[in-house]
Amino acid sequence: MNVLSFLLILLILFILLLASISIIIGFISILVFTNINFNFFYYNHKAKLSDITYLKNTLIFMVKMIKLTLGSRYELKITTKDNIKYCGDVVNSTLCKCLYLNNNYEPSVTEYLKKTLKEGDIFIDVGANEGVFGVLAGKLVGPTGKVYCIEPLPKNIPLLKKNIRINNLNNVIIYDVAAGDENKEISFFEIKFFNMLGGAENKMVTVLSKIPGLIQESRVKQKRLDTLINEPLDKIKVIKIDTEGHEEFVLKGLDTWLIGKFSFDFIIEMTPSKSKFIIDLLLNKHKYTGYMHWMDSVAYDDNIYWERLDINCDIKKNVLFTKNRLEKGILN
Repeated sequence: MNVLSFLLILLILFILLLASISIIIGFISILVFTNINFNFFYYNHKAKLSDITYLKNTLIFMVKMIKLTLGSRYELKITTKDNIKYCGDVVNSTLCKCLYLNNNYEPSVTEYLKKTLKEGDIFIDVGANEGVFGVLAGKLVGPTGKVYCIEPLPKNIPLLKKNIRINNLNNVIIYDVAAGDENKEISFFEIKFFNMLGGAENKMVTVLSKIPGLIQESRVKQKRLDTLINEPLDKIKVIKIDTEGHEEFVLKGLDTWLIGKFSFDFIIEMTPSKSKFIIDLLLNKHKYTGYMHWMDSVAYDDNIYWERLDINCDIKKNVLFTKNRLEKGILN
């Protein structure tokens, strides 16, 4: 083989390499663009494709996503505008990836907690994940308040503990258990390699479990909240519940708290049209008022707003149940 032939082969290989990289980047871009548009328009019925801000932020999001996917950056360290620190890695940390890509995480919930939680309050975070709301609440309730983080998935616990530690919080209590209606042992399933999905009833986990070696089972303790936590009910300000379809059973596990006088708020991730038990319990029996908002946007400047709960809504929402009126400007 002469030098010219060798150089020609190298050139062809280089062109093929560039073409392969271009195809990969293009494929990733299409997937990202499709996903963020689906999520955005699925959750936000007020969105308009003609919105220039939306288009600009979509492009910024896509560039960040490609850089994160193809880059060598492994550790992520995020400091929010509230001077709260979060850390994780690009493989296991869903929270840090969301904060890196979106600059926020469920801003309506974040702003509501900031307006609601005061020094000395108690916040209960059921399905605490990596601590995005637990850490924020720990800052808000101060040293005289308490935060209870309930998180059963083993992969999340080290990240949750680390985020609490780097924010120097001594008022956050972690229980690595599942919340439910009975005290017993249950199974949880999670993807081994990416911490993006969780929960025993997650449909995607069920599908992926058919692939050998991709899903691992964890046996965890399940506890009723009213036997796990012993606090004065008048100190509990907000209970947030996000348990991948188990929200009804979490509420059944604190039913002794719902006797007599109480006024704490609930923020529950749920599909209103499929949550008859929750609607009947909180709206009809206990006379709460319900508000809902689409969850965290992807690639958009979020408008912070809540709208009155539509019990026929068939899209999963974060639903706020409260006995207090929302401030003008938050409620649309």
